[in-house]
Amino acid sequence: MTTREDVFSTLFDTLSAITWGTNDTWAHASRRLALFADVAQPAMMLTAHDETIRQRAGGDYYQSWKASVLIYHQTGDVSAIPQQTDNLILDAVFAALAPDDALGRNFTLGGRVSRCFVDGAVRKFPGDLDGQSMIVIPITIIVP
Repeated sequence: MTTREDVFSTLFDTLSAITWGTNDTWAHASRRLALFADVAQPAMMLTAHDETIRQRAGGDYYQSWKASVLIYHQTGDVSAIPQQTDNLILDAVFAALAPDDALGRNFTLGGRVSRCFVDGAVRKFPGDLDGQSMIVIPITIIVP
């Protein structure tokens, strides 16, 4: 049986390994949420949320676990377009969550879960006014 810790640590490791642009990486990566001012940037944090248990028509159960990926970065340059960095990071996140199952349909965290996917509105706050950008990516994990 797959444990919650195995699933979330594997997802965190996957997201921590992301690079974008000219091999940019996270200056801070954590499974604990922090404020902008308290972390080196760019920063990525994975937080776990609600769990829902449902029964399929055949009688077996599955679980739906919710998580969020929070990303902070600063532009540092008033002439920069923060949305460009947002787009590079988002493309890298989506590439990291590409299907890994035999049929090429689902990202399964190496077979640990049935599906792990972006689910819902990706919130982008590009920092046009203050140079501080934040992205919030909702994740759903279906187990088993």
